[in-house]
Amino acid sequence: MLRLPALILLFTLCFTITTMAQDQCGVLDTISYPIDTNIFQLVQNFATSSPRHQGRFHTGEDWFGGRGSSLGQPVRAAARGLVVYSSPSAWGVDGGVIIIRHTLDDGGFLYTQYGHLEQTETVRFPPRLSCVNAGEVIGVIGDARPAPHLHFEIRVYSPSNPNPGDNPGPGYTRTDPELLGWRRPMQIITNMQARLSRGYEWHTTLSHAVQNPPPLVLNDNSLIVIDGDRLRRITSDGRVLWRVGLSTTAVSLHGYEARTYVTFIDGRVVQVDVENGNFLEAWQLEGFMPDSAPIDLKNARLYHTSDNTLTAVSTDGRTILWQTPDVPPFTYGVASQNLIGLVIHGALWTFSSEGQLLDQAELADGVHLAAHPDGGLIAYTQGGLWQINPAGEWSVLLIGAPPGGKTSGAVMLTDGRLYLVDKSTLYAYESGQLSWQAQLPQTLSGQVSLAHDNDHRLIIASTHGHFIVARESGGFCGFTQLYGTDQTSMWYDLGTDGTLRFAVGDQIIGLNWERFTNSC
Repeated sequence: MLRLPALILLFTLCFTITTMAQDQCGVLDTISYPIDTNIFQLVQNFATSSPRHQGRFHTGEDWFGGRGSSLGQPVRAAARGLVVYSSPSAWGVDGGVIIIRHTLDDGGFLYTQYGHLEQTETVRFPPRLSCVNAGEVIGVIGDARPAPHLHFEIRVYSPSNPNPGDNPGPGYTRTDPELLGWRRPMQIITNMQARLSRGYEWHTTLSHAVQNPPPLVLNDNSLIVIDGDRLRRITSDGRVLWRVGLSTTAVSLHGYEARTYVTFIDGRVVQVDVENGNFLEAWQLEGFMPDSAPIDLKNARLYHTSDNTLTAVSTDGRTILWQTPDVPPFTYGVASQNLIGLVIHGALWTFSSEGQLLDQAELADGVHLAAHPDGGLIAYTQGGLWQINPAGEWSVLLIGAPPGGKTSGAVMLTDGRLYLVDKSTLYAYESGQLSWQAQLPQTLSGQVSLAHDNDHRLIIASTHGHFIVARESGGFCGFTQLYGTDQTSMWYDLGTDGTLRFAVGDQIIGLNWERFTNSC
């Protein structure tokens, strides 16, 4: 029997050997999918309920390369790291499993798991406690049920899963896998790639996905953020300065005369002390029950309320300026100098700036809305590019425009130059003629925005987390992506300190603008 000192020595020796092996493997400096996502398709998502497994939730993502072409395809290490589990028979007839532990630059760990693998004569599983490099072939896809595919997981430490790398797990669980330490691989990889991109300075992870309302930027470039049932102040370098609990859902943040205010769904407007989060003055607008974040008008904020009324509130938050009844909830909206465009149940409703309904138009595949220099709107649809004048009348803005829709963008400058973007291409027009076009460095998805800044740059962003900067004369300066979905919103701001703050999903990232754009 080993005495206590001997046990301590043995434990220390084992821990030291493992730590040394991990240190020798290096810090994660690049990460990507273990298969080619241009060929493989996601066929079963993370946390989906599976009828084949009694409704249990999927702990990873299943990737399939096509009938008759997945079996035997190579699987690569997503990033450099230490192999902590390696067994060709881990899942019996469903193949082998490899787990790799990756060291992060903050000293934390991330675990990637690769399931339904097999060995060949030329491809052998890496041994346990060996180091692998990013992109190194570690196995091939085996003949798993119901068809050959890769089961890919990412895990972190959690109290309910203190040893996330010591066994391959069940692949399915009756409890929400997020609560047990599993994470959505697509989200982790996308956000990690953004943190490893040029210009990265800091990031903040929120407890809830960022939806409307957007953060509020203070004079020192810090942010006030509504994070679910909490209000947070985030410093200019991404640290949480304070957080306070909210007993009622907040729908709006706004600043007025150097003061910060929060609007709640019960109609209360409350001033917030930005130094500590304490609530100060409060008041309530009679009959005002907002149910979503507002759209900024030229001298007001426009809310939708729980009784299906559009309500314009003064910029100081104390006066209702006008109301329009019988307007269903909208999913997307833009205001120009004289018009308001709202997407409601697949149709575009156009209002005057005083709330008068001017037009309703059915949409085939969504729409991108932008302000027109004449005070009206630009509507970029699958059927073409349209101008809506301040009277609400439609006319063709550009003959022969590429098809638009939800995943498209448009911006028109005061000199008449026009820029369009679709899923894959950026177009520039002068006097109605195409002057140049360029293939995007990323394929866009989600609701897209296209803007022009004062330094002759075009900024393309989307709710799926794409962010691309281009020169107005052509050429791309920088791009990155955070993980976003159709249920999340997107927000960005270039601070006076030269830092771009970009928020999508549960992430806010800070990028050094000069380095990110390569001094575009």
